[in-house]
Amino acid sequence: NITGMNTDMDANTNRLIQKMNQCAKDHQLDVTIHMDSASKIDTRGKDADIILLGPELFAMCDEVKQKYPDKVVKVIDQKDFGFWD
Repeated sequence: NITGMNTDMDANTNRLIQKMNQCAKDHQLDVTIHMDSASKIDTRGKDADIILLGPELFAMCDEVKQKYPDKVVKVIDQKDFGFWD
């Protein structure tokens, strides 16, 4: 279960989720990918195995890691966030 947190659901975010889902399908991975606003971290974070933060949420990374020490928490690099084939 991968949960992404972002400030809003813009076109890049929607495309990112589509690409992640397609990649998981192509590699026959049994994953569920969700994208929510940062305000839902307390709702979705507890059920996630991995929490990905949008680049604009970099400052929240340490706080989220402390709140969910048993989760993998990463920030999507700005250079990777908006560029796909």
